Amino acid sequence: MRGPASQPVGAWCRSPRNNDSAPDVKHLLASVSKQFTAAAVLRLVDQRRLGLDNPLQRQLMAHTSGIPNRTEGNAFEQPKRQRMSPRDLLATFRGLPLDFAPGSAMRYRNSGYILWVVLIETLSGESYADHLAATLFRPLGMADTGVAHGGAVTPRLVRAT
Repeated sequence: MRGPASQPVGAWCRSPRNNDSAPDVKHLLASVSKQFTAAAVLRLVDQRRLGLDNPLQRQLMAHTSGIPNRTEGNAFEQPKRQRMSPRDLLATFRGLPLDFAPGSAMRYRNSGYILWVVLIETLSGESYADHLAATLFRPLGMADTGVAHGGAVTPRLVRAT
């Protein structure tokens, strides 16, 4: 995913397994980065700053919330070009009717993880990128992993065509 100011599903890492790339080339992880979002949420749970006892919270993680997916197709083209923040992205689907009753179906959604990113930023007082860097990437020695920013230049980042 490209475009938002702080992309909740656009982390990058250096990939040594691509034979066509130099060792310092970075690649977007896209939806694989949801694991980092989930880990950040669980860190907040461990710190007792957040609980997972609410059914909606579990549904967001499991893609069973019914929240409409606003990060694909024509509906996302304008927000992508505008490099919207997570809060601005949230505003594009806030108030829309649910696609299905919560808990009644499972459909892969990015929108639920955008909501998690806003929650992480609110509870931590940091940007999503700064929070992941401070709580996950640096402590784990992941020096070549970070969050892609729509407006920032990431040296040696390979973009999907």
